[in-house]
Amino acid sequence: MPSLFNLLEELLLEIFFLFQFSNQTLLSLILVCRRFHRIARPLLYRHISLVNNYINGIYKKPGDERIKQERLLEDARAKQNRYLELAFATHPKLRHAVRRYGPIRLPTEWAKLYLSFAKLRTFPNVHTMTIERPALGFHATATHHWDAQKCAPLHNIKTVRVIAGLTWPDVLAATSWPGVEKVVITGARVPFRLPDAAEYVVEPSTLQTLALYAAKNTGRADSLYEPEILRDILRRCPLTRNLTCHLPVAVQPAGNSYIFRPELVAFALDPIRSTLTKLDLYVCARKSLEFYGKPMDLSRFVSLKVLRIDAVYMVPEQALSADTNVCRLLPHSLERLQVNFYSEQHIFFPPSEPNKEVPDEQYIWLHQFPFHKSSALPHLKEVAMSEVWYVEAQADEYYAVRQVPTRPWKQPPQIRAAFASAKIALNVQIHMKSMDDIWDDAPPERKVKLLHGGRSSDDWDSSW
Repeated sequence: MPSLFNLLEELLLEIFFLFQFSNQTLLSLILVCRRFHRIARPLLYRHISLVNNYINGIYKKPGDERIKQERLLEDARAKQNRYLELAFATHPKLRHAVRRYGPIRLPTEWAKLYLSFAKLRTFPNVHTMTIERPALGFHATATHHWDAQKCAPLHNIKTVRVIAGLTWPDVLAATSWPGVEKVVITGARVPFRLPDAAEYVVEPSTLQTLALYAAKNTGRADSLYEPEILRDILRRCPLTRNLTCHLPVAVQPAGNSYIFRPELVAFALDPIRSTLTKLDLYVCARKSLEFYGKPMDLSRFVSLKVLRIDAVYMVPEQALSADTNVCRLLPHSLERLQVNFYSEQHIFFPPSEPNKEVPDEQYIWLHQFPFHKSSALPHLKEVAMSEVWYVEAQADEYYAVRQVPTRPWKQPPQIRAAFASAKIALNVQIHMKSMDDIWDDAPPERKVKLLHGGRSSDDWDSSW
């Protein structure tokens, strides 16, 4: 009997994940459910992601081919919705087996918003909710925040994923829901002004994991994050342990270029410096950056164990020498470090000749990690360096990001011996990527992985 359960579960998972966007999939799964009865029901709906899309009117010119495709997609989703409603009406107990609810597209009208959240009350075991639009609209106030919390049954929900262009009040509202431990927000934007204190009076959240990803067209005035805005969000999330921030924080426009001040990012992260254990930072707006100020100092983050960061945060001048001391900027508790360089820096691989060896002076600074381990980084176990090269790609090749070509760096004998004697694992690779040309045609769920460098946020959580 246990083997029958395992076989059935694998079969249902294979059917669902291979054909989750097919019109016939849910109908086939419902027929399987009716056939296997008690055995199939809990296994089927434990792994399903409920599609509950609110279909908005389309206000565009008739005859547009893109509009026709959107209408066909909405019709298919509406049909899937009817299949699910029929299954849940026929077997009400199936609602207790649902674990993930989404993607749900919430309307901005409050009457319809209450109805959308009210549906969740009939699924008592849901622990993950995915939202495709801002749950609170673009004009949310403190009253709206609390109204949404009252109508949303979040007593069991621990993870909220938002795929939308959120303004600052929406981000704050998503992070202040009680009981939620993880929030992933893709396409975050900022308002033109920082709201008054009376507009966002909320209690500190229970959030432990927060991931913020910027919209694609970073560099616009409404896409640049002031350090005070991120600091204000984190000040209301004092329990945050894992933070992923792929936002252009502390980046300011200056004519045709942008000014980047890395030390202001540490100022923004200061509210969680005593609790943060895992940090992933990416500056996003890399083109035409001019670096001012001092490198970002993370030495006061006493609990930080895992750090993945762009080199520009710690080496703003884009030059590494034997005198460069990165260890003084890192916390004493650090165990794993990953630093991402970019093709214009050419640290480990010469320009346009990745097979050629670089001069010794370009990597001599690596000796500082084994040299300073006993005094500055006694817990350091792994150092990973990644040099990213962006290449041209066609718009329909976004699936190729799953198989990013990598090439290891041939470590010099003295570097290999120094790290081996200090018991530090060293891994240096070149990554060939293309992000700009493959973005536009990617579906929303694919954009989430593209923003994570070809991996989902769960991959990052589980790998380190």
